[in-house]
Amino acid sequence: MTGRTILPRAVFVAIAMVSVLFVFGCTPQLVIRPQAPNVILDTNAVEQAVAPIAGMDAHFLTPTDFFFMEEPLANDASWDIVFVGKIIQAPSRETDNQAQMLRVNDGSTVWARWMASTYVATNADLSLGRTVVFYDANWGEQDVRQAPKSNQESRSGTWLISRITDTSELFKGYVLCGGGIRVSVKNLRVVVTQ
Repeated sequence: MTGRTILPRAVFVAIAMVSVLFVFGCTPQLVIRPQAPNVILDTNAVEQAVAPIAGMDAHFLTPTDFFFMEEPLANDASWDIVFVGKIIQAPSRETDNQAQMLRVNDGSTVWARWMASTYVATNADLSLGRTVVFYDANWGEQDVRQAPKSNQESRSGTWLISRITDTSELFKGYVLCGGGIRVSVKNLRVVVTQ
């Protein structure tokens, strides 16, 4: 008698287990993972993770990237907007010394009377009156303009042209440009003069 009750219960338990396994295997699973421990990031490793691609400088620009404006910065202007672009047609007598530029942030073509090659500023470049270009879409502590953090930022954000007006805060890592704009020394580009 006990043999008969054990067998049906064993079969019933086996069928129930197979059914549960079948249903469990056919439904989406919720995976519970242990919480990751707090990790202190090495800032050098972070900087390497967003380092420019080969051929780009620290601001994610290449030697074929130029800054341009329709007209040069006026002597009485504190600052003005400049655009990152590629040369479609170089300036010539036939074009009234204007260059046809491809504006990188929106793909439009523009005729420009002023264009310039630039490079990342060094300490030797940081002098009063020096014409500089800097990224204006990344403000840090105390409204100090910081360098772009990625290729996309560099090519889609706003850049300004101005002149260095005060270097007394160099020990804090920034200079003042026209209009009292604070700019990180790591965010300055110098216009190549010919």
